[in-house]
Amino acid sequence: MEELKAAGINSKFAQTVGIAVDHRRTNKCEESLNLNVQRLKEYKERLVVFPRHAKKGTSVPDVKQLVGDILPKTAKADAVSYIQLTEVSIVLPQCNKCLFNLQFQTGVKG
Repeated sequence: MEELKAAGINSKFAQTVGIAVDHRRTNKCEESLNLNVQRLKEYKERLVVFPRHAKKGTSVPDVKQLVGDILPKTAKADAVSYIQLTEVSIVLPQCNKCLFNLQFQTGVKG
């Protein structure tokens, strides 16, 4: 809702043109708020709304069909590094856990 207010878009109008509205959503930082507001303003600039019931003598706006990515998303870099898992790396911790429990129950170290 904050983004819509900052972009100058009514929530009812946003729902009619395909913008998802969630009144429970809150922003955690100003950067994401500004980014979303900028994205909404770009969307609103490119949006062409045709009249639902055109009267005689009114002209329909002359627009071209857009092809390709209308508003491309910017890709974020992965913040997580992945490691190669093998069967041994998964099984060994489980075996060590079982052995530790067995040693603890019987009192035998070794």
